[in-house]
Amino acid sequence: MTEKVLMKVLDITQGTSGKTPYFLLLGEVGGMRKLSVMVGPFEAQAILVSMRGVKVGRPLMPDVYLQSMQAFGIVLREVYIYKVLDGVYYSLLELEKDGVVQHVDV
Repeated sequence: MTEKVLMKVLDITQGTSGKTPYFLLLGEVGGMRKLSVMVGPFEAQAILVSMRGVKVGRPLMPDVYLQSMQAFGIVLREVYIYKVLDGVYYSLLELEKDGVVQHVDV
């Protein structure tokens, strides 16, 4: 297994025209490396709302997932991007419930 690099969300930007996708900019914690991940407009909106602490009238879909996981005592421990192939990111969600860890390929 290759070395894991801890990253955090730095910013969300839009491509050069209004029709192009958004990019999630990740930065290495304590380092210089960066990774840009293409996301759709709804995902970009949800991330920006969360980053800026904006209150919305009804939960966005990522909030529904998070609240559902919390209701069942499931903790998201990490998201691990393990491969990029032809512009597609492959990742694992590491989930924990009652001390049992499961990995979901997404």
